[in-house]
Amino acid sequence: MKKLLLMFFILYSTNLIAAKDSKDDLQKGIDLTGKGFVGGEIGFGGITTFGVGVVGGYEYYFPRDWQFYKFRHGIRAIGGLNYGIDTYSTWWRNYTWHALSFQVGADYILDFTPTSDFNWGVFAGLNFGYHHLFYDKNVYGYNFSAFLFGAHAGGSLTMYKHHKLDVQLGWGLGILTLRYTYLF
Repeated sequence: MKKLLLMFFILYSTNLIAAKDSKDDLQKGIDLTGKGFVGGEIGFGGITTFGVGVVGGYEYYFPRDWQFYKFRHGIRAIGGLNYGIDTYSTWWRNYTWHALSFQVGADYILDFTPTSDFNWGVFAGLNFGYHHLFYDKNVYGYNFSAFLFGAHAGGSLTMYKHHKLDVQLGWGLGILTLRYTYLF
């Protein structure tokens, strides 16, 4: 019986050590350091037809013990300042309105190929912002300001660990957003 228990213990211990080594081998070369970023974006739909903006923030990756298989995951804090424009025409008048918005948000990010020069990933998150809408001609004294909530999801491609392209579909502040960020 003692020999059986000893054999079980040795096999069990060896398996745990091998499993730990294989997990470390799979995660070898995965960069888990956080990165700040700045960039620009263009958006279509939502409150305005077209918009441009600047963004900045920080990506934080969870510790090695929290990673799984060859993936890397973490959270991203992001803030942005955007300007949008839209036009509306009737048979008697043309209207143009402008929008300024400031927003902050958080995303869950998952990278599929973090050791590659071309890293594919996905993200999903929520944002909250202040939005001010105003007309070029004061139409009936109408200006609009509000706090707005939005949700989004999308895909990303990080090239050479510094250049990131995001395509984002959302609800609330924007419907389709294309974003470039430089990671530092």
